[in-house]
Amino acid sequence: MTAVQRTVVLLVPHPDRLSLLTTPGDELPTTTFEGEYWTRLAIDAAERLLGRLPPVLRLDHHHLDSDGEPRLTVIDLETVGREAPEGMAWTPWASLVPGALDAEIAGDLERWIRRRTDGPFPLDPPWSIAGWHARAAAWMDDRIRASGAVPTTPARMIYGWGISVVLRAGSDQGDWFLKESAPIFGAEAAITAALAAGSPDLVTRVAAIDADEGWLLMHDLGEATFGDREPETWGPALEAHARIQRAWAGRTEALVAAGAQVRSLAALANAVPTMIDQEPLATEFSAADRAAWVAATPAFVAACHRLGVLGPAPTVLHGDLHAWNVAIDDDGRPRVFDWSDGAVSHPFLDLAVFVTRPKEHDVRRVLRATYLAAWADVMAPAELAEAGELAILVGTLYQVQSYLPLLASLEPDARRGLDGAATSWARAAIATLTEGIDVDRPLHGDG
Repeated sequence: MTAVQRTVVLLVPHPDRLSLLTTPGDELPTTTFEGEYWTRLAIDAAERLLGRLPPVLRLDHHHLDSDGEPRLTVIDLETVGREAPEGMAWTPWASLVPGALDAEIAGDLERWIRRRTDGPFPLDPPWSIAGWHARAAAWMDDRIRASGAVPTTPARMIYGWGISVVLRAGSDQGDWFLKESAPIFGAEAAITAALAAGSPDLVTRVAAIDADEGWLLMHDLGEATFGDREPETWGPALEAHARIQRAWAGRTEALVAAGAQVRSLAALANAVPTMIDQEPLATEFSAADRAAWVAATPAFVAACHRLGVLGPAPTVLHGDLHAWNVAIDDDGRPRVFDWSDGAVSHPFLDLAVFVTRPKEHDVRRVLRATYLAAWADVMAPAELAEAGELAILVGTLYQVQSYLPLLASLEPDARRGLDGAATSWARAAIATLTEGIDVDRPLHGDG
């Protein structure tokens, strides 16, 4: 099979003049790499082209392949300084002709110029603004040294999109990772720290946080996740998550104090009738979709209320639990990470994302049974089985409820990768009424 070629285009400003870095012919610096797409590989390709890479502000992805990965990435960088790298020059913005560029690149360039002339857009995340990297890297370096480690490589972005950014720095005691999420997930660092204090062997290994900045400094968990394994082997990830949820049952006050939202099933039931009037459902739903949603609303509301009656009591909910968010540490233990959607709610709602990920329907049922077995001592068998069925539908509605404010909190060009997410989850909810756990559902935002 021929490896996919990925193209990387760079937008690099002059520090003082209204000029962009270009190659001969006034073309934007462009390079390529082959194979799977990873942010770090795109950044590596950019560094090979420039020789020295300034901080990355944003990555815009286009021309997605069959796996949903970009064939074209436009990287917005801070300046390289006044001296252009060898073989490159500074070209006035006005000399560049957007119409002569790839349409996607032209759009990125136009938005880039607006940000440079008018300032950041209202919903731009902090890490997309010049100067953020220097502050975050300095804090990261200080915290690493305070731990007794000696930094060996500077902080560098290895992952970034509209929702979050991750920096990695090396030390004589291994790699360290700093994460910041979008303001809507501003409590992630504090929530994760609380979870790590209460369940240290089951979640992210937290080194330090800055709750005001939303910075979360973590020890390395390695690159292995359950998502790298066959779905038949995912059971221990669900069992570990259930242990976390059981451990926090009845003591969620610390999570609420850290900023976790309390998202009740009653509130979800109340929200269901109005969801179709909110963007993007109001625009993206067809007339048939709208009619189907209205017809299904009584069943949706009843399912929320019934699940609330069945129990178990609310505890910590991950909100985006999938096999790629459960690491396998050096000792072979599962560790659940990426708690940006962490909340207090009905624990079984996490099943909707996790167990409908495998294509094989029999595997889905085995995974659900594995998870439910962890609750067998708190619910009667018939009620436990009913709750497990309802959780797929109600958890799908929960995803719709989550995506609506998330999408509204992001600039339109930061929503790439999430396009259609709320609508496809809403359509999945309608289908789940008849198909249950066998529903074909969207894979937006979960690996």
